[in-house]
Amino acid sequence: MPQEPPRAPERRQTAFAPPKPQAPGKNDLTPATISLDRKTEEVLVAVGAAGRFARPKVDANRSATIRLAVAMLAKQLSPEEIVAELRQRAQPSAATGRKRL
Repeated sequence: MPQEPPRAPERRQTAFAPPKPQAPGKNDLTPATISLDRKTEEVLVAVGAAGRFARPKVDANRSATIRLAVAMLAKQLSPEEIVAELRQRAQPSAATGRKRL
């Protein structure tokens, strides 16, 4: 009886799986990618270091710091006021497309 050639192991799909359902309110965080300038990055590094040296220690990671900053901004300004501020700070450019800070 002829032997069957060995089969290659089944490959697992590497496509992104849908998020697993979680209990409401357990973890409402959504991954996001943002671009930071050097000055902002330095502030986040300094906050993280301050959290590590604080007693008791505080997990002042970049994500937590940015979430705090956005929450404080939302308390101080309406979405329209934020847009107006961004518009004022945008650099004039000869290029087409959206204005960037």
